Amino acid sequence: MKALIATFLALALSIPASAQAFLSAECEDGMAGPYPCSRVDLLAFMPASSLGGGTFNDVWGWTDPETGREYAIVGRFGGTSFVDITDPSDPVFLGQLPTRSVSSGAASRSPDKSRSQLLCHDDCEAPTPGDGSAGSAWRDAKVYADHAFIVSEEAGHGMQVFDLRRLRDVSDPPVTFDEDAHYSGFGNAHNIELNVATGMAYAVGSQTFNGGPHFIDVTDPQNPSPSGGYGGDGYTHDAQCVIYSGPDEDFHGHEVCFNSNENSLTLLDVSDHSSPTMISRTVYPNVAYTHQGWLSEDQRWFYLNDEMDARSHNTRTRTVVWDVSDLRNPVVADQYYSPDIAIAHNNYVRGGFLYQSNYTSGLRILDISRPDRPVEYAYLDSQPGTHAHQFRGTWSNFPWFESGTVVFTDIEDGLFIVKPLLPLDEIVEANLQLTANLQAPMAIRMGNWTRGARVRVQIENAGPFPAGGVELLASLPVRGEIRLLESADADCIDGGRKLRCRLDSLQAGAAVVLDLDVRSEDAVDEGLIVSVTSELNDPDMGDNRVHVSLPRPDLALPFAQLEEGGSGCSLAQRDPLLAALLLIAFSGLFRARRRRSP
Repeated sequence: MKALIATFLALALSIPASAQAFLSAECEDGMAGPYPCSRVDLLAFMPASSLGGGTFNDVWGWTDPETGREYAIVGRFGGTSFVDITDPSDPVFLGQLPTRSVSSGAASRSPDKSRSQLLCHDDCEAPTPGDGSAGSAWRDAKVYADHAFIVSEEAGHGMQVFDLRRLRDVSDPPVTFDEDAHYSGFGNAHNIELNVATGMAYAVGSQTFNGGPHFIDVTDPQNPSPSGGYGGDGYTHDAQCVIYSGPDEDFHGHEVCFNSNENSLTLLDVSDHSSPTMISRTVYPNVAYTHQGWLSEDQRWFYLNDEMDARSHNTRTRTVVWDVSDLRNPVVADQYYSPDIAIAHNNYVRGGFLYQSNYTSGLRILDISRPDRPVEYAYLDSQPGTHAHQFRGTWSNFPWFESGTVVFTDIEDGLFIVKPLLPLDEIVEANLQLTANLQAPMAIRMGNWTRGARVRVQIENAGPFPAGGVELLASLPVRGEIRLLESADADCIDGGRKLRCRLDSLQAGAAVVLDLDVRSEDAVDEGLIVSVTSELNDPDMGDNRVHVSLPRPDLALPFAQLEEGGSGCSLAQRDPLLAALLLIAFSGLFRARRRRSP
């Protein structure tokens, strides 16, 4: 795999920069060129060196209302690059807006960031050019009225304003642009949110308002003006501000900000910009660093990323699903665990899908047709072979181009331009039914507290239509192993703690059974997770995600088979009654010994 990747990247880097686009591959048999994938075609890849160099960070998009042309706005260490992706397989680097610096040193940090400094949160391991050039690993842009508004953690940067209509007339790209306006009401800022319904921008993580939202009126884009702020809950890392139209009628028509405030989800009513008020402040289990989140389109659900929980607790990537139908009392409805090991970062909603950029796991697309039960539907892994809690890989994505093109940035590598293959025909639906049942605990070794079990998984198509492109995904926490024992007509790849199986088609009324030997060496928090999808819409997709709790060693011992290389069947198979009696007796003995322990 590494040799294949090196070959592709060497080929890409050997192409002159004037050629602009590199690598293009359909997702076939689980690969798009050198990148593992499922239902995501790679349309183009542009290495960092072809877009101005340096490391990459945020990405946003703009569609020209007059021409319909689509553009990616790409944040980099040393500035912002603009790419015409109207023909996504032949993108054009139009030029860059250099960073606005007053210092070439490290970006100053807000004094209220003590918690984030202690955690070394966010992208503090992101590489820098190392040549003393001005810039910052953090840069963020949003769009309103055909203008881009850009902030950075670089000291003294303020907010740059760039008229995107200038991209129409670039005759000899790439060129170097200058800014059209500048706002200096703050120096560095971590992020910017912009409510296009009100023309109000919210810079967060600055040295004003205790790091909370700094309000800027941009209704006249080239004459931004201060409009207040809120510092009552300290530092805000990211935010989404909307004119509220969700289930809570008390706030209909109000402008509400959903703020990710380091250790809480904090909701603000900012309808009166001169006098904002807090609606609620809510914490959640195992909070480590509340990073970012996004609302469902009906504004009932909020999908939140905690950037440090997976690393702190050594788990799979977690997404906290909030029911925010009562703004005064948001509640956690679900905790979705990705099959991959990575740090959570940014996610956005378009329609019934959640687009996640979670560092080393690449772009992950979740089906949220049942909003409180996400299921992974598609992905493209920009960091193959690197699945760890590391601050590298993909930073962010932009999924709202009308063409269906999605762009996402990889910190070290560059810009990916992809096309997800999502189900569009809502008339032809699949009705897959998934079950995963614990058959018997097995292969338990007390010495290293290994948990294990045999699990039988069944996929049934209840019809009425054949389901094509069926994919089953099973995963364990950080340390574990899944072995496929038996399977009918499924093409499976078992890679340690993950198992992925594909079926070209599953006819109506047909079923497939897979027997798995599952083992885990660590304390299992979320156990074995199994999900199944197909190329068709499935109105009950949320039911196609199943959790299986693996037995604790003290409860599983009576059922244990012989060690590796042994023979014979398990005690549970030879004498179920005796096995049950031994289980009861051993469990009582274990509890008694535990009570006597000092």
